[in-house]
Amino acid sequence: MSFLYVITITLILILVIYQIIHRTLVKRHDQQQQVAAQQITDQVVMAVLADHLASDHYDHQSSIVAEVWGNGVQAFEYQIYFDLCDEQELRWLSHQNLSQAIEKNASQELIAGFNAQSAPFVVTDWWVYQQKLHFDVAYVSNEATREYVEDLSKLNQKAN
Repeated sequence: MSFLYVITITLILILVIYQIIHRTLVKRHDQQQQVAAQQITDQVVMAVLADHLASDHYDHQSSIVAEVWGNGVQAFEYQIYFDLCDEQELRWLSHQNLSQAIEKNASQELIAGFNAQSAPFVVTDWWVYQQKLHFDVAYVSNEATREYVEDLSKLNQKAN
């Protein structure tokens, strides 16, 4: 009887240790992918912003917004300081202009998305808060991000 308990406890411990190691490795891999996606997205977005705005009018690094949405979603938030922008910069700042400039830059850099039919980057959100324009850009490089963009599109259609 005690031998059966030892085997049962040993098997449970082995399963727990396996789960911990597996979860750690998967999480590390996901984080590495997210950092790589953030670097690529920052490269594209920062080049666009540098072409149209003065250097001190925007943050030069994004923040990750995807943690709320689940594993694998590659979406990043950027901020522009409205109160520092001049008239020409403010006239240029629109969802459409930014989206087109990002798409053009990605094309020039030969950055591909998840599939050939869709753009690699999508400006998914756009809002003003405390004299800052905040916008999110999704790098559609995997299925999770494609579904995220699709879900946001459905939410926006219902809201309008």
